[in-house]
Amino acid sequence: MACRNKNAIIQFGSKMLVQLLNEIVRDWKINRKNKINIEYAIADIWRRYGIANLISPDIIPDEQNVSINRLAFNEIDLKFFHTSAILSKRTKQAIANTCLSMMKNILKNLINDAMNMSLILPEIFVNSKLAAIIDFEFNLFKVSSSFKNTPYNKSTIIKDLKIKDLLKMNFSFNWADYFLGLRIPSLSNSTFQILLINSGYFIYMDKILKSTPNSTIIAYLLWILVLNRIEFLDDNEHLSGLDLIIGSLYANNILINRIKNECEQYVNTLVDTYLERVDRIKWLNKRKKAELVEKIKKLSFQIAYSKLILNQTWIDHHYEELIDGPLKISTTDPFFTMHSKITAWKMNNLVSSLTETVDIPLSPLSADAYYSISKNRIQIGGANLRPPFFNINLPKAVNYGSFGIIVAHEIGHAFDSVGTMYDSNGIHKSNYSEKFFDNQQQCLIEQYNKFCYTSAESWETFCVDGEMTKNENFADNIGLSISFHAYRKHATNFDDNKTLPWLKQFSDEQIFFISFAQSFCLIPFNDNALHYAFLADEHAPYFVRILGSLMNNPQFSEIFHCPVGSKMNPSKKMKLIDRCLLCFAHHYTQFREATSFCIVESISMDDVLKLLSRSILLRYGCILWSQASTYSELYKDLSSKIHLLEPYFDREQSFKFLVDSFGKKVSGEYKQKRIEELSFLNIQGKVDLTNPDNQFMLIEDYGKLSGLPPPENPVQIFFGRLTQIKFGMNKVVSRYNLKDRIFIGNTSMDPILSFLMANIGEVQSGDLVLDPYVGSGSILLPAAHFGGYCVGVEIDYNVLHGKSKPSRCTAIARHPDECIRANFKQYGLEAKYVDVLVADSSKSSIWTSHARFDCILTDPPYGIREKGAKVKRKQLPDFWLLKDRSTETVHYPSKAKYCLNDLVLDLLNFAATCLTEGGHLVYWLPVCKNQFDEAQIPKHPCLKIVSTSLQLLTKTYGRVLISMVKIREPSDYIEPETSKWEFLVIIGIKEGRLVLGSKRIHIVRVRGGNRKYRALRLETGNYSWGSEGCTRKTRIIDVVYNASNNELVRTKTLVKSAIVVIDATPFRQWYENHYALPIGRKKGAKLTEQEEAIFNATRSKAAEKKLAKRRITAKVEPALEEQFQSGRLLACITSRPGQVGRADGYVLEGKELEFYLRKIKAKKSK
Repeated sequence: MACRNKNAIIQFGSKMLVQLLNEIVRDWKINRKNKINIEYAIADIWRRYGIANLISPDIIPDEQNVSINRLAFNEIDLKFFHTSAILSKRTKQAIANTCLSMMKNILKNLINDAMNMSLILPEIFVNSKLAAIIDFEFNLFKVSSSFKNTPYNKSTIIKDLKIKDLLKMNFSFNWADYFLGLRIPSLSNSTFQILLINSGYFIYMDKILKSTPNSTIIAYLLWILVLNRIEFLDDNEHLSGLDLIIGSLYANNILINRIKNECEQYVNTLVDTYLERVDRIKWLNKRKKAELVEKIKKLSFQIAYSKLILNQTWIDHHYEELIDGPLKISTTDPFFTMHSKITAWKMNNLVSSLTETVDIPLSPLSADAYYSISKNRIQIGGANLRPPFFNINLPKAVNYGSFGIIVAHEIGHAFDSVGTMYDSNGIHKSNYSEKFFDNQQQCLIEQYNKFCYTSAESWETFCVDGEMTKNENFADNIGLSISFHAYRKHATNFDDNKTLPWLKQFSDEQIFFISFAQSFCLIPFNDNALHYAFLADEHAPYFVRILGSLMNNPQFSEIFHCPVGSKMNPSKKMKLIDRCLLCFAHHYTQFREATSFCIVESISMDDVLKLLSRSILLRYGCILWSQASTYSELYKDLSSKIHLLEPYFDREQSFKFLVDSFGKKVSGEYKQKRIEELSFLNIQGKVDLTNPDNQFMLIEDYGKLSGLPPPENPVQIFFGRLTQIKFGMNKVVSRYNLKDRIFIGNTSMDPILSFLMANIGEVQSGDLVLDPYVGSGSILLPAAHFGGYCVGVEIDYNVLHGKSKPSRCTAIARHPDECIRANFKQYGLEAKYVDVLVADSSKSSIWTSHARFDCILTDPPYGIREKGAKVKRKQLPDFWLLKDRSTETVHYPSKAKYCLNDLVLDLLNFAATCLTEGGHLVYWLPVCKNQFDEAQIPKHPCLKIVSTSLQLLTKTYGRVLISMVKIREPSDYIEPETSKWEFLVIIGIKEGRLVLGSKRIHIVRVRGGNRKYRALRLETGNYSWGSEGCTRKTRIIDVVYNASNNELVRTKTLVKSAIVVIDATPFRQWYENHYALPIGRKKGAKLTEQEEAIFNATRSKAAEKKLAKRRITAKVEPALEEQFQSGRLLACITSRPGQVGRADGYVLEGKELEFYLRKIKAKKSK
């Protein structure tokens, strides 16, 4: 064999690499102008050398038919930037400097070697701009799924994409040339189907290639080739392609069948333990549990080696192309050449697997073990059957703690967040894990996020990425638990006479955990390896895997007697409950849902208690044991679960029953009857009505609150254990009552809504919270209550300093200490008060570029209560300025037009710039109820909408509470070429409703030469008839009186308090339908058939009685009746048409009607 000729392996050194670079430059036909078929080169370097760059082709099993392989294209694993944790500029620069230094050294050595051997390196390689190459890969990194803030959906996969359809897509990247370079025969068929994984990556990659010079791309491809081949210049690397030949010798001469058979017994015990404990898995329903049992039963194992490698005929056939073929390896081949031939052979096998099923076994030399989803098979490398993982001469506790955990870990992957989506045949079935398993794993993610490491060299701190490592962490935890129970099962049935004399002070169960820890402590980490393990590896660092698994294992704490609350036995373990029933008590009927109950799947008890400790609307939380539509079904279900609930029915624990109902009041006797029917539970403890250990809750839901009598029987019935009754926050909210507050205003937010905003914004202790439209500061008080430091901005100087009108109508003047700070002092929160700035929030220049807030809570001045305004600069006349300062612009405050869309745009842009990443923006936005759609909510590419809640203010209008979270910095967002950032801003649903439209609103010159915004040509409005409590939309006919300006009457301009004439028809129709009496009709006038049907209709006695009662108050004053006869009514406008684009008001009656009739008559007589 050539591998024995060591001199031949190392004699050529870097000569082969220089020749390789010249060969590829010649084959790609690179000229001085760098004109090259880039797409062909990208494919050729993969097909010839097995190096994926820019695009990574792969052959994978079909999800629906694992006997068929599919060609898939994915993003690449980058050479320099390959971790999701690289976010800071400092880290990026450090990696770039390291890579730059390495590349300079390689280039220097290659140039020296080439000169010594009289060789010439390609000019494009020698003159390559190394910094540009690194920047090019960083741009690719920012659009790869490894980057946390990728500007596309990472889970997007285009399946069954035909070649001809891909070629028609809008790519500047020439896919036809790329397919030509791959040299895969199947791609010549235009109907051949492929997969695009992370399809968003290819869109952005296409744009990056388009904007990058060809010279940089060529140099990048050549450097990727060099960096992959430079390690094979000497004998430091082994020929990994020949591992099955060496593995065959190892299996025949070193591995003993007795060891392999012993390991198979361990595997069988572990599988049986899994099957016995499937019922205890809480996040799987019955159907999924049955599927998992089938999956485990069909699970196949390849332990140590496949029988194929013992067959010399199969070995010769497998390596035929290398033994006696075009890629034959010679004894004189240098190591570099041998590796190139083996790589070409591997690529040929990979391409052939697209049409032929090739099942290559795992090498016996490998220490790996992995679970194959497509084959539902676990392969365990032969090295795992040797010490330190397995030793047939050591006690079973040692082997179960090392080898047993390896096997149990891999079985655990069969039902992690990916495994649960595939059946026992490896076929993709559903996204089950997205609905349930992600919730179950959240507590595990949060726990592992807290494991951090501080570098002794750079003093940088790195933390585990719990999201990236969640599947491996899950398999570690469940593997440890299953392996321990398998050992206990074995120890119960068999005696183990093997002992460890030097560890007599430990029990066998303690030795199991010691063995587990020892098996993960074999490889000492240096600083660089730990750095990579924290940032890039989907496995957590070894010491984290040990600590995390042991901390969550109750048997470990019990066996080693760890005190509760200690590091290795935390009081808050990863403990989940199946379902939790949350009951809400809505103080605001505008937010009330159809039912008060919400069921949360797979939530931890800690999270339930956190919800109860901060939520404003929660009454209680209940661990849900059973749910049914009838009592017979409920009792039947509870009877089947009694064995699981027995710990709560113990004689030593006291209890009490509670019965609650929604939608119907039930008597005490009824509640007692229902409690007595639960006697079959056979609860042994004592009743304690004051402070019981357990409170059992029976809840009846009688359906939606429709105003009709409730049904006789409940629609749903729930039974469970009460976790905690929630009364604490009600006392806190009542403490912040507006009536008792020192400083309030007409826009002060209700304390319940303020606390809701603080909770939605996830305000935590130490957060910096801003309200850019602070007003009286009512929104910031709850944020301060939860520990946030509060900052406000207000444009009105008088409001902040107590110089405006008094807060309360009973006060004559405002007290000097009526200000925002006084409110903070009143509630003992002055330490959380930072400051309030007198400034215009529409101007981003008031904040520096380094200003960062954790949360922004605000209620913008959107015009329903008062118009939005901002300060603009006004140039003073020249004679007001001194000559030497005539070039300066004096800041003289005046009001400028500030529409709702401008206000929201400014707010979103400000939040995108000044929020910390992950910070929340919570604000209110006015909407029109009938035409509101969530798609119209304002959007921003750096902010993600989390939630929306609609609150109705009138029958027509409401406001939406919007919560957004910042997902990326503006600098990390790559703008599409087609358009700028698109801000989908809600514009009042219809033009002229909430935003000023050019067709309805006009600038009018008024008294004093001032200009104001006025509404003209509004045709309709909503008007109320106060004495009858009736509101109708009606036509506006004319403007007849304005107390301050006759010009507004002449120009028919609609302003607040103007007297207008409206159409009486809608009010007459309502009156005649309501009272069945005519109004405003001339004597002797004939009635239409429809009117006859109303006035002379046959009614029941009850209806007549009800109508007679109504008619007692049906009298209309003469002046108003005269107006009904004319078909016209006088009304007063109460809205501000120039600001909100609507002219709403009320019908004039009584003394007010008499007054305006006199005024109008006097005006006409002049």
